[in-house]
Amino acid sequence: MTEKTADKHSFFPNISENVLRKINEEIKEVRLPSAIEELRGDNRSARAIMAERILRAVNDGHLSSAAGSDEFLQKRSAVEDAPLPAFFESVLEKDNGSIKDFHGVNIITFGQKADSSYTVLYLHGGAYTEEILPFHLNFCSNLSRRLKACVIVPLYPLAPNHNWKETYDLLTGLYREMLAEKQNEITIMGDSAGGGLAIAFCQFLKTIDLPQPDHLIGLSPWVDVAMTDTDYEPYRPLDPMLDVPGLQEIGKAWAGELSVRDPKISPIFGDNHGLPKTLLFAGTREILYPDICKFYEKMRADGCDAELVVAEGMNHVFPLYGLPESKEAIARIDREITGG
Repeated sequence: MTEKTADKHSFFPNISENVLRKINEEIKEVRLPSAIEELRGDNRSARAIMAERILRAVNDGHLSSAAGSDEFLQKRSAVEDAPLPAFFESVLEKDNGSIKDFHGVNIITFGQKADSSYTVLYLHGGAYTEEILPFHLNFCSNLSRRLKACVIVPLYPLAPNHNWKETYDLLTGLYREMLAEKQNEITIMGDSAGGGLAIAFCQFLKTIDLPQPDHLIGLSPWVDVAMTDTDYEPYRPLDPMLDVPGLQEIGKAWAGELSVRDPKISPIFGDNHGLPKTLLFAGTREILYPDICKFYEKMRADGCDAELVVAEGMNHVFPLYGLPESKEAIARIDREITGG
């Protein structure tokens, strides 16, 4: 049987038969009696355990070595960022979403600005190389629906064909437009690479004399792209998605001519004075956990009003996965945005 290949630029990509087989094997293993003792000794929900196993099953391993990441970047460079397929507009309409072009970049918006009580600028994750995924869009759509919020999601340029500079130019123009149309509080939020970008962009706003948003939220933010000052070894076996050697190579591609220790790339090296009220999330089974803790302590030392929510036993960007453990995090996000 011929294996199906994933369409890199489809928002509902085909999954290869090999990956489907691996996922089915993981599901069967959880149902086997031999897995009962493991489940009993694990405080996570069964869905959280299953989610981790599926993440391991679909992980192609390119982040586990510099060579693997370089090969991935080479293949990625041959394919330019794709525009949203035309059919996707009808899909978004069902979720009160729309697409517009902003200087050649697609911007997805959930909710109507005129009717919204809150405005959220959401920056999606994906190690600065991966396009937005359905679970990002589902999270943003639900956020808009719950809070009657206008959620703006730019499909910013990605590495290796693009780097930080184009994205900062895009975000600066978009944020100026948001300020000019401002009718309620603005939150800048992101997950993983998008979370690090959200923080770094807020630091950058001070250098161009633009006001800060009212709230800043980072879901497992990638705050140290250099990844040279922390012992990650205890976390590498726990994280089913990320690994240090590959992330370091991808970070260099995103940084372009800048050092990976430049605050525009790694906000852990930046100045946090004057940043807005900040809410951070991290799971103890993710490789970024120690850096997020270090960044939080740095924010507090810089006098920021910051809170770190640590979820024991959770994986990277766990609030996005619709797990039982996600509910409390989502409720906390809602309270942060609404002031409730």
